[in-house]
Amino acid sequence: MKLIISFCLSLILSSIIFAENIVIKGNVKDKENETLIGANVIIVGTTIGTVTDIDGNFTIEGDITLPAKIEISYLGYATQSFDISSNNQSINVILTDEALKISDEVVISASRISEKITESPSSIQKLSAKQIQAAASGDFYQSLGNLKEIDITTSSMGFQVFNTRGFNTTAPVRVVQFIDGMDNQAPGLNFPVGNLVGASDLDLQSVEIISGASSALYGANAFQGIIAMETKSPFDYDCLQFKVKGGSNAMFNGQLRYAKAFGKKKWGKDKIGFKITGEYFRAKDWIADDAEANTYGDVTANVNVSQVVRQLQYGADSLKFTSLNAYLDFYPEALPGYVEINAPGYREKELSDNNTNSIKASFGLYAKPNDDVDLEYLYKFGRGTAIYQGSNRYSVKNILFQQHKIEAQWKGLNVKAYTTLENAGDSYDLVFGAINLSKVGFTNFVGNFIRTYFEELSNYTNEFSDDPELDDIAVARADAIAYAYENSFLVPGTSSFDSAYSIIKNDADFKTGAKFQDKSSLQHVEASYTHDFKKTVNLIGGASFRNYIPQSYGTIFEDSLMPDGKYKNLNTWEVGAFTQLTVNLFNDKLKLIGSARIDKPENFKLQFSPRISAVANFKKNTFRVSYQQAFRSPTLQNQYIYLDVGAITLKGNLYGNDGYTIESVNDYYDNYQNTLEIDPSRLKTIQMKPLKPEQVNSVEVGYRGSWFKNFYIDMNAYFNRYFNFIGDIRFYRSTNDDIVIGSEQGNDAMLIPIYRRLYQIPVNAQQKVDAWGFSVGINYYLYKSLVVSANYTYADLNTKNLVDPIIPGFNTPNNKFNIGLSASKIWKGFGFAANFKWVQSYYWESTFGDGEVPSYHTLDMQVNYEFKKFITLQVGGSNIYNNKYKTAYGSPEIGAQVYGALSFDLSRGIKKKN
Repeated sequence: MKLIISFCLSLILSSIIFAENIVIKGNVKDKENETLIGANVIIVGTTIGTVTDIDGNFTIEGDITLPAKIEISYLGYATQSFDISSNNQSINVILTDEALKISDEVVISASRISEKITESPSSIQKLSAKQIQAAASGDFYQSLGNLKEIDITTSSMGFQVFNTRGFNTTAPVRVVQFIDGMDNQAPGLNFPVGNLVGASDLDLQSVEIISGASSALYGANAFQGIIAMETKSPFDYDCLQFKVKGGSNAMFNGQLRYAKAFGKKKWGKDKIGFKITGEYFRAKDWIADDAEANTYGDVTANVNVSQVVRQLQYGADSLKFTSLNAYLDFYPEALPGYVEINAPGYREKELSDNNTNSIKASFGLYAKPNDDVDLEYLYKFGRGTAIYQGSNRYSVKNILFQQHKIEAQWKGLNVKAYTTLENAGDSYDLVFGAINLSKVGFTNFVGNFIRTYFEELSNYTNEFSDDPELDDIAVARADAIAYAYENSFLVPGTSSFDSAYSIIKNDADFKTGAKFQDKSSLQHVEASYTHDFKKTVNLIGGASFRNYIPQSYGTIFEDSLMPDGKYKNLNTWEVGAFTQLTVNLFNDKLKLIGSARIDKPENFKLQFSPRISAVANFKKNTFRVSYQQAFRSPTLQNQYIYLDVGAITLKGNLYGNDGYTIESVNDYYDNYQNTLEIDPSRLKTIQMKPLKPEQVNSVEVGYRGSWFKNFYIDMNAYFNRYFNFIGDIRFYRSTNDDIVIGSEQGNDAMLIPIYRRLYQIPVNAQQKVDAWGFSVGINYYLYKSLVVSANYTYADLNTKNLVDPIIPGFNTPNNKFNIGLSASKIWKGFGFAANFKWVQSYYWESTFGDGEVPSYHTLDMQVNYEFKKFITLQVGGSNIYNNKYKTAYGSPEIGAQVYGALSFDLSRGIKKKN
């Protein structure tokens, strides 16, 4: 541990070199004299850059060697370059309309430094604030699925998740989602909470998406990609904005953003700023209504009714079971025996009101006390209700998500700390809710059966005075079963159903209830330093520490109540450090990047994640190649879950386990039932090793280029080899954990169902598995901002000789493509966007269920008009021809969604008085 910390500090301190700052100022407008907000300004050959504020002003400060050159770019305008020869030089820029130059877009996530997208060593895509607002579907998060290599899986309208490059899942544990540099994962659930309690799109400055392994820079779980969202700074967007939106499915969305910066009058520039954002969303959610996948609680019980009758003394309707049992002693053929009860189960639409809603808010304080220092405090709050799909379908009801962050930047040094607090609120498991409703029905069934059976038998035997006839017994039994089925199970919509379901939803014992409790949290601290050496070398060093605090009060994790009155402590930490060296050669024609990261999770061995990349530029053509390794740590549930759900016990696997295979126990038991002979040789033991992190080795090649001034292409191919995939295995053990597997006592326990317990634990796959794919995206600029876009993605898994059942489902189509057409202010204030998507069918495998996801195609469209002052009107729809589709087995069918929106931006048309 000390060695790691020392290494981390040396990475940072060894890079600190001080130099005199150079200041460059300017203003950017278009030919109509309107200011351009958010234009990219970068010092050529360095990582130093900024964006223009709401007045089109910019200031760059840094260790700049003069003379220098700056480049200024903006969506839909021609890039311009300017020579800088003196300190405090000021320039005024007029950008002219030209085809959109994606190659000039500046990104940060791929290398943790500002660089042009063409110079990035990764497969990275970016959406600007304008593109976010102009999403064809009206929902930018859903529209991320229109990008190449990206899959958006919809558990419900309120819960959509991001994935890339295969092994898709409704719980995306192999990707990381950052918002303002904070990991958006729920600490206890261990996966990003998607769009439910994320950022408001009105406040988003940009979204950057990396497809592929990224652990070398971002550590654990950046296994297949990251999505990084940055919100707007009050220094760049000092204004009042609000937006109202309504549409089908009773959808309503209202957003507000207010930001203000101060200090220009007194100090010549703004020194202090704040912002407040808020959003409210509600809608009637899509309904998951597959008769097979979405019927829950259709369980079976084989009840020994004779045993129940024997235990009764007196019952309802004055039936004296003591005397009745005496009668049955004389006529044992009248005993009711075993009755197999098949509960009809409940559809999801009967268990959920299908309402989704969320409230999001944030508050930020910002300070720039001098030219070298930036300080920030940010608070984020989210509360939401939606349906989430994991191993079961869950009503995530009133889940509460809070984050606090403090961050300081000084020259190239960045220090950040944040905490994430999670509260599952009133959330419950729909499947176990239905199972326990069915258990109430079982109890009612037995009572109704007994009463009806003996009432009829009494009629046939002259109140038990005569001998029972076998035909009469059969008729009484059949009538009793029919009556019990008709009158025992709770009917949705009735007061008895509502009363029972209310109790179950608030009961945290899964044997009788469905509520899950989770108030887990995490704390994260990191520091990094970056420095440029003579424009040709960039060095970054950094370190991080994260602490997880699982807290489920013994309802999900092993944090049960101890004899001292406290809950068992399951806190666990991770520490990591990284460094990256970037070298520009041959006048920036060749860039070499080497990255390395070490991570030490408390419960697992040291993890090493290297990356080497090369990017070559030839005029307007860029070629890249990279090799990298990544890992995924087992989730807190993989490590610590201990959940007895009645029929099975879910258990973590930090230390390994042993037991008997299910197949051999069934064979052993059946043989005993048939022959009454005990044959222990039929039992097969199984030894499960302690869990290890998943690993992937990835090779990627890519090309980006601009042709004929108005044609842009981005293509890449990759090959991934995976190790130690984490999946689940089931086995039997004795209910007495002290009994040794394979001993005589252990073997005997497998003969008696009540003395054996079925377990499920996560284990690592033994087989390696290979996946590969490629994608190509093109943009053709017809006129001004009018652009035709298209992309195609291919992904595949090598299933030859793949026999290990632990390997998770690939859950990804082999082929899909998108074709889009869009324009911003193509005529006066008029703009539009349209996107057609086609997805090939694919097979979905998960712990929830397996099944075919049919091929589908959709069309999203929107038109907008931006008035000269304040207002933008937008009308559109997603899946406008209502071709219903689903993205996962058991998820809802998604239909058409039409909407209208009004946006008010008071920064337009109003100039600040300086």
